[in-house]
Amino acid sequence: MFKNTFQSGFLSIFYSLGSKPLQIWDKESRSGHIRRVADEYLQSSVVEIVGTNSITRVKPYICTMSMRLDEGWNHIQLNLSDCTRRAYGTYYVETLRVQVHANCRARRIYFADRLYTEEELPPEFKFFLPIQKS
Repeated sequence: MFKNTFQSGFLSIFYSLGSKPLQIWDKESRSGHIRRVADEYLQSSVVEIVGTNSITRVKPYICTMSMRLDEGWNHIQLNLSDCTRRAYGTYYVETLRVQVHANCRARRIYFADRLYTEEELPPEFKFFLPIQKS
């Protein structure tokens, strides 16, 4: 779908808001679920993926890595060029597929032409937490 897309800046490939956030995604759940839920912390719709985890493995055409995340929401940046160099000893060319495994909630998945600081992100890519009333 994005094969002929030239990247400059940001390319959003998933956003949990909107009428059909999973429309262009294949979905598979063996012992869990994939559904849109209202996240209490963000007070926003997110996609929740629950199931049994996969393990870290490096094969000729796929590399999977498990991650340990902090409690609450995490902003994860993966340097695909560095991951490709470490896993395969070669240069990153293109991404053919993105898979998100359980257990997590996702709000947005995007590609960027470089690593950006929080201050450099466009407003729609930032987390704005709701104001807590006391």
